[in-house]
Amino acid sequence: MKQAIVAECLTQIDRVLETAARLQVSALSPEQRADLETLLQAGQQVRSLLADEMPPLVALEDLAQDRRDLGADRMNGLLALFRQSSGADLDRLCAQITAGDLAQVGATAHRMAGAAASLHLRPLFTRCGDIESAARRGDRAAVALLAADLVPLWHRSVEALTLALS
Repeated sequence: MKQAIVAECLTQIDRVLETAARLQVSALSPEQRADLETLLQAGQQVRSLLADEMPPLVALEDLAQDRRDLGADRMNGLLALFRQSSGADLDRLCAQITAGDLAQVGATAHRMAGAAASLHLRPLFTRCGDIESAARRGDRAAVALLAADLVPLWHRSVEALTLALS
């Protein structure tokens, strides 16, 4: 649950920083520019501190061992399969959460957790497992909280895995 809260904080900080970056600085007074600069610096500092709380998206040593054992072509094939099947599961899971179908949420989250574990995507594996547990308990509020940033976590995980395998 702590990782979900930290991840949500990071997402919110990123949104504030992106909004601040789009402001037309030329239209601001010198005092407002100074305030904006202070806000941006503080946001980056808080983001850095929170990011230190998050584990790496990919367990690189384990992934490297798989790559040695299975070969680069096989690992790239597993990545492609993960993108397709887990991506479809992600869409399915979001729809199931919206529909309130906790039995199906639990099953889909379980499948996603297994796929993430097989490619050493530990934070994604943990999050999907936590969603599965909450769904099986019938805890809709926990499912909603845990799933709040699942889509960006999934995309960041795929990006990290792609980079690690390149």
